[in-house]
Amino acid sequence: MALEIELKFPVEDFDPFVSVLRNKGKKLSPWYFEQNIVLDTQDQILKKKDILLRLRKGLNHDLLTLKLPAVDPEGLAKKREELETRVEDVSVLKDIFGALGFFPFLRYEKFRQKWKLEGGKVCLDILPFGQFIEIEGESFEQMLEILHLRPEDGTKKTYYELFQDFLKSHNLPPEESFVFSDKEKKAIAARLNVKI
Repeated sequence: MALEIELKFPVEDFDPFVSVLRNKGKKLSPWYFEQNIVLDTQDQILKKKDILLRLRKGLNHDLLTLKLPAVDPEGLAKKREELETRVEDVSVLKDIFGALGFFPFLRYEKFRQKWKLEGGKVCLDILPFGQFIEIEGESFEQMLEILHLRPEDGTKKTYYELFQDFLKSHNLPPEESFVFSDKEKKAIAARLNVKI
């Protein structure tokens, strides 16, 4: 079981960070489109326990992820145990979980590009409600220094929690899922040269 250590940073422009990453890091992936389904029981027993069960369709393979409750909640970065494995067919696995009482609780989408930096990982993420840099790894403090990011500007919140904050700050009605409109998805995909 791996320990996930991460911080997220809202950003307006990726260009200054990409410039640093090109000089100091290594690109791990091109831009790609990602679809996520979070599963839970009808009474959301996993959410109440701060456990995430997720199916992800990504770049070259699909993943099943289980994230356990956060450890060291007072620490600078979010830390939680994570189990992850590749899966052959997300739709079949979704049906299996459905038979066991776990159903899609929310769906979310993003465009992502991954970089390696100082033994950790940097993800550039475009979501329907904003752009973010996600720093992940034990050497995250070194990565922050290289990228000129201040820890106090980061957040330990999940994208779901950040989406809920976005809705409240824009006086929008509650919503669970955050996905792109077809028009927006196609426009971003064309700009980033991503097949969807």
